[in-house]
Amino acid sequence: MNEKCGTNRVAGGGVNDAAGRVDAYDAAAKTFMTSTDQRDAMIADVTKSTAGESDPEYKKSGEYYVKVMKKVLEKGESYVTNEIARLQRMLSGTMTAEKKDSMFRRKNILGQFAKAMEKEEL
Repeated sequence: MNEKCGTNRVAGGGVNDAAGRVDAYDAAAKTFMTSTDQRDAMIADVTKSTAGESDPEYKKSGEYYVKVMKKVLEKGESYVTNEIARLQRMLSGTMTAEKKDSMFRRKNILGQFAKAMEKEEL
């Protein structure tokens, strides 16, 4: 059903692990986290790609990827794990379904940065 409707929902109405993610930006996140010398170029590439995006959901996701990249440069790689933990704490509280979906999308995107960090450490 998700494929036909273009959604990322699971039984119960929540969003799945693919919600908010864009394959091209996931690849950029991996490169960003593993190639520290290319970080500024990756931010520029994703920013340019996001600016030309016509789909509002992809554009919003792209903007969040750029935000995370800039925060990693500013605060270090620990930002990713700290932000995932913060979002997890917030998700355990009470909020509207729309806000909860937004938080899950952010968490899914941050998960791609975290996954790239894990591979880098191995």
